[in-house]
Order: sequence, then C-alpha cells, then structure tokens
Amino acid sequence: MFRLPLFLLLIAFSSTMIHAQDVSCFDEYVESEELFRLEEITIRNGDVSLSAELYLPKSEGLYPALLLLPGGGNNVNNLRNVPIYLAKRAAACGIIALFYDKRGTGNSSGEYSETDFNDLISDAEAAVDFLASHKEVNNKQIGASGFSQGGRLIANLAVRNNSVSFIAGVSGPINRVGPNRYYAFKNSLDRTQLSDSVKSLILPYWEEHFNALEARDHERSLALDDEIREASTNIYRSLLPPYHADRDQNPIYNSMGLDLLSELKNLSIPWYSIYGEEDRIVPAKQSIENIKEAMELAKNENFTIELIPGVNHSLLNPGTQEQIPFEKKIFEWVLMVIQES
Repeated sequence: MFRLPLFLLLIAFSSTMIHAQDVSCFDEYVESEELFRLEEITIRNGDVSLSAELYLPKSEGLYPALLLLPGGGNNVNNLRNVPIYLAKRAAACGIIALFYDKRGTGNSSGEYSETDFNDLISDAEAAVDFLASHKEVNNKQIGASGFSQGGRLIANLAVRNNSVSFIAGVSGPINRVGPNRYYAFKNSLDRTQLSDSVKSLILPYWEEHFNALEARDHERSLALDDEIREASTNIYRSLLPPYHADRDQNPIYNSMGLDLLSELKNLSIPWYSIYGEEDRIVPAKQSIENIKEAMELAKNENFTIELIPGVNHSLLNPGTQEQIPFEKKIFEWVLMVIQES
C-alpha cells in the first residue's frame, strides 16, 4: 500500500508547523536527582475528592502549567505511568504539572461504574480551576494533555473552561463513542483464531449492540436480546453481545449517546494531535476528519495533526518494536506554544 512520507502527512493535516525546540532539560533528566518539588493534594469536585500530585520547579516563581488527564480504563498503575514520566520532566524544565487519579480509581473517591465522560470533564475542570488559582501558576499559560481517552476529553475541557489556553493529545478518539467501540471490537477479532465465517455471523449482532446503545434506544436493545437468545442456539453464547441488563458499566459504555463533537466548533485555542496510522483501537483517519471539520467551523487555523505511518495506538511499530517518543513530541510542542504566547 502506498503511503505518503511522514513529512507530507504532517503538512497535509497541519495549519501550523512545529519548530525544533531546545528540550535538553527533558532529554538530560536524571531520575535519581531531585529536580522538582512534589505536593500531594486533594481537589474537590462536588462530592468527589480527587487524589492529585502537583510537580513544581525547584525554585518558587511564576510558571506555565500543564494538566495531565488520565487515559482509559481503571488500572491505576497504567494510568499513572505516562503522567508521572511527563510531570517530572515538565517541572525540571520550568513547567508546573498536575495529574490525578480518575474518579473511582486509586485514592480518588466516586463510583467508577457510574461515571460518564461529562463527569470526567467536570473533574478536569476542577483541576484546571485549582491550577488557575495557584500562586505559582501563570493563569494565562495553562494547558492540558492526555493519551487516548484523555486525548478525547481535553478538547471538551478546553471548550468548557476558558482557563485552558492550549491542548495536546495522543491517539484521542474524536468521534462518537458507539462507533468507536465497534471499530475497536471488530479489529480485536483479528487477534483471535475465529474464522472469517464465524466473524461474519457474530459481527452484525455486535454492531447492533453498539448502535442501540449509541442511540440510547431501550426497546431496540431489548429486541436485540431476543435475537441473541435465538442465535445462541447455534452460536456459542460467549461470542455474542451481553444482554442489555448485563452490559458493561464504565465511563465508555455510560457515555454512549453523548454528543461530544458538536461543541468542538467553539474551540479556538492551539491544538496538537498525534495519531498512529495503524491504530486498531481508535479510527485515526475519521478522528482527523472530525478535527478538521470542527476547526473549519470554529475558524481556528491554529491546529496541528501528525499521522505517523506504521505505528499503532501506543505509537509503537509492531514489526520493529520501535517506540515513537510521543512524550517528547508533546513537550516540544508545549514549549513552542508557551514561548510564542
């Protein structure tokens, strides 16, 4: 399959170009040295308490700030890895960084199973408000960044909270939740030993499962239950969708049917998004088209989209095992925006 070189891919989807930044403080960071101040804090959002960590430069002063949103799922160790890596280096380079345990995970309160994306965006707003009121934060230079689910929510956060002045996302699904989940599920079957004939039997049920949830059509879901009962006489039950009453309860499923796209036409700040061309979890090209459409409606030309050939959702090349250093890419862009603001 013919592919454009990376440079051309970047040009094709960019309204601004990224200029090389001096990131020696990032590259030369030494884990064993204390190059930051760390404060463990609690952020309140209504009845929810978010357990957070604030990384500050070594000396007191007035600094830009970067909020690091959690990704998807509720595995706390996985959710903390990238934010901690970035937060330490940001502080060492003169940027205050904040991240927190997602509600219902880690040391944060709240019910994860009852949470939807609006709740998570509201939590992020509370974190931004905390930064905006902090004595060492330049409240004209507050940004937000996130991977995957975090990369989705930063855009809505920026629309809803005008203290956010720039956003940078990695593999963020900028599309409707139901179709995105079907895309990921369909691709996940390629990693199984199921035959094509079996896949063709079960996929229509799964597509209808996600479509009914996206439409929030209870009667449609119950009708599908009847079809599943009938189909399970000939197909292993485990290969078919759960009954409506047994569906997953988590922020992704709870958010099916939410319209998070239309408000993006009001996003007017700098936005940087990175995608892997071989992402099998997020439909990268559809997300790119949705970003371009939203930014056209917003009349916002200050956005950059980078589509990297040969890499997956984690920006890893499955063949060579080469990892694209997306943390550094994010940091270079953040520095550029801060220096130009």
